[in-house]
Amino acid sequence: MEGLIEVCRIIDKEGNEPILINCADLFKKSKEHGYAKEIYLKLGDLKNLMGLHVEMEKWEEAFLLGKQNRELL
Repeated sequence: MEGLIEVCRIIDKEGNEPILINCADLFKKSKEHGYAKEIYLKLGDLKNLMGLHVEMEKWEEAFLLGKQNRELL
């Protein structure tokens, strides 16, 4: 997983969004919250980030994100 996140950190968002989304999904399935979060932030995908927080029961992060982005609530 650490090697995969390193690749995700290096590649550009432009033109690689499907790859990054697949990686985020893999991290999510593997319960690697921090890595999935990093990719969703890189993509600016707040909706899936909120879903990640809720699914992983990271309530403080979910509430903070909701407070900053009311449309996600």
